[in-house]
Amino acid sequence: MIGKLDIEVISVPGHSMDSLVYRINGGALFTGDTLLSGSIATTHSHIEKELLVHSISKKLLTIPDTAIIYPGHGALSKLRIEKMFNHDLLESADWG
Repeated sequence: MIGKLDIEVISVPGHSMDSLVYRINGGALFTGDTLLSGSIATTHSHIEKELLVHSISKKLLTIPDTAIIYPGHGALSKLRIEKMFNHDLLESADWG
């Protein structure tokens, strides 16, 4: 907690082993390069991509669908939209 902000730090390895997502007051996700509108971060190998998708599926997609995503690049999104349209998540064995 910082002032009135409840900040949860979520480890989401894949893009890099120390990738973090910040969940603010339960409804805002600052995802950096981890989860973008319509895609996920780039990785160096297929194994890292699978790790990233698994991390996103287990740690982020379990958060309520109304959470707003503030990515490091591109447009804002919501988890509901990413579950429906994110091609990287939809083609994964973990999700879709």
